[in-house]
Amino acid sequence: MDNGSADGVCAAALDMTDSRVRLITSPTNRGYAGGMRLGMSAVPQSTPLIVFATHEVQIAAGAVRRMIDVREEFDAAQVGPALYNAETRKVWSYGGVLTRFGAPRHRVHQPAHPVVAATWLDGCCYLARNEEATYRALDERYFLYWEDIHFSNAISEGGPVLVAVDARASQTTGSTPPYFAARNRVLFWRTQGRADLAVIASIATFARLIVRAAKRDTRRRLSGLLRGAIDGWTSQLRPSGWSDVRTRRRVAEIRLVNPLGASLKHYTRELVDVLESIGVSVSVVHIPEPSQGRSRVGWVISYAFELFKARFSPSTAISTWPVLGLFDIPLLHIAAGRHAKLVLHDPTPLVRAIGYGRFAKALASRPYGAQLICHSDSAESEIRGWYPANRVFRLPHPILSNQSRKASEEGGRMPHTIVRVLGQWKSSRDIEAMKSVAAAAYDGNPRFEVVGRGWPEVDGWSVDNRFVPEAELDNLIHSSQVVLIPYSRFYQSGIAIRALENNRVTVGPADSSLADILGADSPCLVHDADWVGAVRQALLRSNKDVSEDRNRYEVSTRNEYERFVEEFFL
Repeated sequence: MDNGSADGVCAAALDMTDSRVRLITSPTNRGYAGGMRLGMSAVPQSTPLIVFATHEVQIAAGAVRRMIDVREEFDAAQVGPALYNAETRKVWSYGGVLTRFGAPRHRVHQPAHPVVAATWLDGCCYLARNEEATYRALDERYFLYWEDIHFSNAISEGGPVLVAVDARASQTTGSTPPYFAARNRVLFWRTQGRADLAVIASIATFARLIVRAAKRDTRRRLSGLLRGAIDGWTSQLRPSGWSDVRTRRRVAEIRLVNPLGASLKHYTRELVDVLESIGVSVSVVHIPEPSQGRSRVGWVISYAFELFKARFSPSTAISTWPVLGLFDIPLLHIAAGRHAKLVLHDPTPLVRAIGYGRFAKALASRPYGAQLICHSDSAESEIRGWYPANRVFRLPHPILSNQSRKASEEGGRMPHTIVRVLGQWKSSRDIEAMKSVAAAAYDGNPRFEVVGRGWPEVDGWSVDNRFVPEAELDNLIHSSQVVLIPYSRFYQSGIAIRALENNRVTVGPADSSLADILGADSPCLVHDADWVGAVRQALLRSNKDVSEDRNRYEVSTRNEYERFVEEFFL
């Protein structure tokens, strides 16, 4: 990865390597996080692990293998080696910790065990799971230094951060520029909702400023400290010495609060992917729902606490689900501020839920409350019937733009002849449509299967009545040729989006959000209750056809979110 060096070194080195080495170039210096993320974009999602290393690092033989073994043994999210000074051969880091006052420190004393836990790993060399690294993506707001601490802190939600003591890597260490040392420490603690530690960081910076002024340090270093302390609070970036980022810039910052940590993990990942693709800095908080073993009261308290923390961070809060139904609207306004936003997937729930009665709707429609985001025309129309129109925003359902495409994108038919319905039973499911589909004749004699919880028996369909784990859902979608969305009423379909991500065909009602996803002229949309005709057309679709639908939807979705962010966040 050549991060805007323009010195030709990487290109020259490429001439001395084999075809397995690929050079990724950036015309400008995007900083550590930007460069690493650009390199990650070229890695297929099916690649399980990624080693991140800076240009000066020398990795000892066997070190990567050892880090892989440690990761597998402890199911770690991130593993690093012991770091040695390339000149003195002395250890300068067995992983990092944060002091009680929020300052970073490297551990330099030999641990007693071959594998030790760390709070954070230096960005010069570490191994991470591809899925977690993509989902917890490195934060470009820092540009240089502290993004590795932010990354380790975020990725630790998916597993431990460890150091393989007997794996070695060497690098010549350098000091942190004063500007970034001051700015990014404040910025980090602000993003974590720790205003107390951000204040302590500012006090520490001004103390250093006084000491260095007494020692008659250079004017440039003193100016860097002062500007860094200020910019840490404003989220501005104005380093000197990097010609492509000399001017100030402000980045939209969003804090996603996902109160359905398991159920909406994929949706949140989709939303993060779209927002980050347009340059938004995103932090994510996942709160396990009651079905994951915690009490309902504790769940609501954790949710309210995370919203309250967002009020004191530089980010605008977006909640991905209304924990208390429409009561969430005034709650977000009070806890997270008047610019907070709530994703309202189903204005009228398809299953029984609290907080949608007359009193909740009357309270929510008062002249205060969060701004609402929905993902379909029908949802928008229903919400505008009782909520101020200027606080309702319709955005496309997000989609992963960097998803591993397991299916071939070349022409021809898909290999599987299975038509599936996925997801739990709801009363709005169109059983008669499913019966008519199964009773018709098709080329290839496809099998008809239902996989989901609570389903009754359906004529012509094999019903697998069980809960579908998140890890299995994509496999079920990918092994289908057609995914059927048999609803008489629904607002949007996450299953349809995931089918598109997996390059699979979806069939569903034309008068629904599927028209936006598939295109209004798609032959897979059901008109005049002709489900059989739509399924027959879907069985003829090739991977190339679906790939074109996916690419069109990805581009239009990104453009819609970009306009939304420019208007309401910048």
